[in-house]
Amino acid sequence: MILDLGEGVAVPAREVVLILDAASAGASPGFRRMIEEHKRRGRWVAPARSAVKSYVLTAGDVFYASVLSTAALRARLERFTGRGTHGEASDWRRRA
Repeated sequence: MILDLGEGVAVPAREVVLILDAASAGASPGFRRMIEEHKRRGRWVAPARSAVKSYVLTAGDVFYASVLSTAALRARLERFTGRGTHGEASDWRRRA
């Protein structure tokens, strides 16, 4: 299944490792350094014009900035995969 991140960007749902709230994550100096490193390495995808509401990290070590909220992305992910969203990713990966 494909997870639509908005703004014409989509990723394979099974590749999603982490979904973070942009406001919370952006407050962390460590997270900002990590994003800058991903940008430097060309492993960053962001919408051109819209406000970022969440970040998605994929198994391919690429960060995506999304215009959708974490709640919307998690609901889509759960609907498409049946996968839980609160600390259950590692369990899901074992079952997959």
